[in-house]
Amino acid sequence: MTTTDRLLGQLRDRIRGAWDTGPLFVDPIIEPGLTDRQRSAVETATGEAATLGFPVFVALVPPIGYRYQDEWDAFTADLAYEMFDQTGADTTLVLFSEAESAARSKGYVVDENGPAVPPNSDQLQVSSTGDFLPVELAVPFHLTTLVAAAKGDPLPPLPDFDPVDVGDDNGDYIEATGVDRGDPDGIVFAATSLAALGLTAWVLTRRTRYRWKATLTTAPELVRSHRLVPEVTRALEPFPEPRSADDSRWEIRDRGLRVQRAIEAITAAHPDWAKSPDHSHRQAILALVRTDRALRALVSRDRPSSAEALPAFCYFFPAHEKPVESIAWKQSGTVLTIDACRTCIADLDAGHDPVCLMVPKNPDAPSSSPVPYFRRDDAYALSGFGSFTALEDAIADLGVPGAGATMRTGDRR
Repeated sequence: MTTTDRLLGQLRDRIRGAWDTGPLFVDPIIEPGLTDRQRSAVETATGEAATLGFPVFVALVPPIGYRYQDEWDAFTADLAYEMFDQTGADTTLVLFSEAESAARSKGYVVDENGPAVPPNSDQLQVSSTGDFLPVELAVPFHLTTLVAAAKGDPLPPLPDFDPVDVGDDNGDYIEATGVDRGDPDGIVFAATSLAALGLTAWVLTRRTRYRWKATLTTAPELVRSHRLVPEVTRALEPFPEPRSADDSRWEIRDRGLRVQRAIEAITAAHPDWAKSPDHSHRQAILALVRTDRALRALVSRDRPSSAEALPAFCYFFPAHEKPVESIAWKQSGTVLTIDACRTCIADLDAGHDPVCLMVPKNPDAPSSSPVPYFRRDDAYALSGFGSFTALEDAIADLGVPGAGATMRTGDRR
């Protein structure tokens, strides 16, 4: 780990710790240097923005050198998306601002497609007279811009600010950026443009990578390729009784009966499961019929080993075909033990979000906005398709998602 990575990791921990309790983070390094007026202006703007219908997060940080802009771009955009993912909102607004006279800022409107930088949101923001905005003016302006972009409203005009009016030399604001006075505007704007181009390329790459988050899952095709309709018929045939009184065999049969009841419940609640816009029903059927087939094989063996021969399913995308293993996944300040396939593990190791099963946010409204299935509060999410509890048990306890009532089927014997 490089020194830059270590310092950014420490900064991330400080920011997240503050954002867990409120929308504003002020780095202790720069806090003593803020005037009462600056602090009040930032707090007021943050508080007002937080009442306008979107989760809002603001971080005031020390100046970041130009040589670290690539790392800073990736750091801020990643953290912005992390906060969006944590809130569960359709749109989240995140602003990072350096607390100095010419406050460089990075503002993001974040949705399922990733973080986006709105128009009229320059990193080194200037006023209507061409003067760089100090932090007490930059933060309110950027927050107003972010809210307008999120709502689709007209973007705000540049603020009026001319330091000459209060007896200051414009050069003071140029010097605050640490550039040569010989051609300050040219150097500052050239550097800002280069940083913006780098950020734009990075954001576009991210938005392309995560385009799947904007739509419901429709692939892979499962019904024909896995013969799910005849598999359902096969799985609902009477489950064989053990040939001995061994308790472990009867436990396998009991689970087989629970799997059958879960299949019956899904197909009864969603007769259109094979073509429903909610792909999770097909993936649930796939998981259950595979489990049924494995249980039938186990109950007929001379020495069944109940766990080893049962299939496991990828937490992120249960229909993934590659081998699955148990991993520790750090998420929102906690560590979850989940089953993940090799493809998803490779994505996590590379710092990417694995492709997830995207479903309607409201299981009763197929046209509602797409979310990862585990962001819902239903049997599929709470079971993790086997990562946390058996899928058939979650369905028995909570009912079929979108069915409106807990499963009620006749007992199988």
